[in-house]
Amino acid sequence: MKHAGYFFVAVIVAAMFTPTVPAEDLYEAGEKWIYEHKGPRPWVGNENVYGDRVRKTISFETDENQKQYWLLRESWGNYDDTPVLFYIYEDKSIPRERAGDTLIQFDPGLPAGFIDLEPEQEKTYNIEITWGDSDRKIPLKIIAKRLADEDVEVPAGQFANCVRIQTKWEFTFTRDERSVAMKSTQDIWYDPETKHMLKEAYAFEPVSWDDNTRPAWTCTSQLKEYIPAPK
Repeated sequence: MKHAGYFFVAVIVAAMFTPTVPAEDLYEAGEKWIYEHKGPRPWVGNENVYGDRVRKTISFETDENQKQYWLLRESWGNYDDTPVLFYIYEDKSIPRERAGDTLIQFDPGLPAGFIDLEPEQEKTYNIEITWGDSDRKIPLKIIAKRLADEDVEVPAGQFANCVRIQTKWEFTFTRDERSVAMKSTQDIWYDPETKHMLKEAYAFEPVSWDDNTRPAWTCTSQLKEYIPAPK
């Protein structure tokens, strides 16, 4: 179950800001988002995070197929030994990520954001996940809907008319020949000017596997500071 959680850290990156601009202009190397986080790390473990959630743009790269992508890293708290690297391509998809030493692949790629949805628009994504060297495909279903805009107050300040997206996530895996489903609802608020994520709130449903049961739980991240790239 812990491994199932780690490859789903990619769920978090769906809140990345993704304006409609050329690939090389999506991000700037060295910029950083710092979030105050309350509760456990989403999808991973039961313990609360101590310290900030930090997302940083590392570099702009070209892969072996001459396709360009941005590399971003996200860490959770003061003692995170499994930071995640995200590979965000020009079409604003994430075909792969790396959690520690493990490569996780998504087919088709995870959306790197939902801010392009029109008001009240709803869209469904069906994705298959491959974990490490396994040839087993794990299905993921995402339903995203844009709700009414809202004013938001976070540690970084007050923001008016923020774009609110609600997404419902479900992935199913097999454990001892039994199907186990993990489900959550994720609400994301974006600054309409910068397209940065301001706030993210998760609500997880109870889940049972083998002789274990985890009750429902929640966690929230709020922007404390955005640090631009060095000049």
